Amino acid sequence: MRLSRELVAVAVLALLGVVPGGRADEEALCSNGRRVRGTLTITEGGTLRFVPTGQENPLATDAVDGVRFDPTAAVVSRAGSALRATLADGQHVTGELLKLDGDRVQLRPAWSERVELKRSAVVALAHPPGYRTLFASEPGATTKPWQAAGATLTYDPPAELDAGRVGVTFQEKDKAAGTAMQFEAVFQTDAGVRSLTVTIPGPGDNYRVEAAGLKGETRDVRRSDGPHRLVVQFTRQSVRVTCDDDMLWYNVKSGPGGALKQVRLHSDGAWSAFYLAKAVDEARHPSGDAEQDEAWLASDDQLFGTITKADARAVEMEGRFGKRSLAWAELRGVYFRRPQPTEPKSVPNAVRLWLRTGFGAETDILDGVILKMDERQFTLKHAELGAMQLERKWLREVRPLVDRK
Repeated sequence: MRLSRELVAVAVLALLGVVPGGRADEEALCSNGRRVRGTLTITEGGTLRFVPTGQENPLATDAVDGVRFDPTAAVVSRAGSALRATLADGQHVTGELLKLDGDRVQLRPAWSERVELKRSAVVALAHPPGYRTLFASEPGATTKPWQAAGATLTYDPPAELDAGRVGVTFQEKDKAAGTAMQFEAVFQTDAGVRSLTVTIPGPGDNYRVEAAGLKGETRDVRRSDGPHRLVVQFTRQSVRVTCDDDMLWYNVKSGPGGALKQVRLHSDGAWSAFYLAKAVDEARHPSGDAEQDEAWLASDDQLFGTITKADARAVEMEGRFGKRSLAWAELRGVYFRRPQPTEPKSVPNAVRLWLRTGFGAETDILDGVILKMDERQFTLKHAELGAMQLERKWLREVRPLVDRK
């Protein structure tokens, strides 16, 4: 049954409480299209109100369609490479695949150390939209295919890459000592090699990007204690460099003019969670066999059978073709046989949450009921994941599930 607008607004405001005097870091999404910044407070009787900044009276509850959060804390994903687990009704969770077996799927998203889902609740596991991870590892002198020369680690992709993104997590060891860390992406052009270097300087206050022969727009981003995720997104015609959610440098009209051929990590510091992903077109998933599991290959071929197990590296599958091990770099994703769908139960006060993933603007989506919330954390009750206590900094947006039946 469709909830009335008044009940919807009350549900949203009644679920998102903060203590009086909290920061005005929320934004009400109003039914008339307006966006109003303010603070959520609670009255002595337990009624929550959204009070716009600079005003004393709250917005009418039936005027609020949702609440958007503006967290200031930087967030970093726990792994370099991640997969997206698609659930029913448009929900999905992004994280490192820890284990998949006959009954369970275990993931490590950015916002939790581990979540466990029934395999029957997962529709598919696939790369995040727009990219396919080719390589992921912990950088190190003894880790193949990394090569070490003094304080420099070098990685050569197996093939030059025209478009994609490369990322690494970094943490300075001794900022006061004045040492510098450098991330260098080397591109092969017709005129020779061209390098893009990001410097995390010792005594400096900001990160610095240097691009030989390229002009770009620079934004000052102050250094802070790590860890932080550095990402270079590139095509032949454009480059974007980000640190966590902040843009450091970009040129969307003139790129390196060639393919990525090498990555170098220089000087003292802690590098981790490196990954290289290829930019790919989003293809429509072809129809398959709902009675079998499916491996959808990067070549667009489909294999049907039974997926016996999987982890962050590969998928084990059995079928008429025998047994095969498929690296995730060879796959668009895997789809699981679907049991007979059941009608969702009515859930009072259900909301949809958008959670930050640590991968730029990409978000996870979960449906559930917020049981409680304060300035630091909140508790979400989810049909498959149970009651989870999460830090508030992961919240991006909350909206009521007005069409939930």
